[in-house]
Amino acid sequence: MAPFPKALAHPVFQALCLRAKDGEAVSLAGLHGSARALYAVALARELSRSLVVVLRRQEEVEDEEAAYRFFARALHFAGEEAVLPLPSLEVDPMLSASPHPDIQARRVRTLTALSGEPPFIVITTAAGL
Repeated sequence: MAPFPKALAHPVFQALCLRAKDGEAVSLAGLHGSARALYAVALARELSRSLVVVLRRQEEVEDEEAAYRFFARALHFAGEEAVLPLPSLEVDPMLSASPHPDIQARRVRTLTALSGEPPFIVITTAAGL
C-alpha cells in the first residue's frame, strides 16, 4: 500500500493533478508546513516532472526543507537529493552590495544540480527567482 493513501486519493488533489497534466498552472495555496510539502512532492511524483514551489519568506524555505526531503523519501520521489532549496540573494539589487558568499554557494549548488537528471523540486521565494 502506498504511503498516505487517503490524503493522496482526496478528490481535490486528484482534480489538481488532472489539471496539471492538461498543462494548466496549478497552486497549492492555503496549505502550510508539512501539508504543503506532502502535496507538492506528491504532485511532482504524480506528474513525473520537476516542480518549483514559491514560498512567501526565506524562513519558510529553511524551515520546510526537511519536510520536503522527508516526503521525497516517503513517497519514493527521486530521493531527498531531488529537493533543491534556492535561497534569495537577500540584498537590494539597486545597491552595489554583494550577497553573502554562503548564499552564493548554495545558489550555485542548486543551479548546478538542475543541470542533472530531473525531476527536481525547487523550493524558493519570489525574491529567489
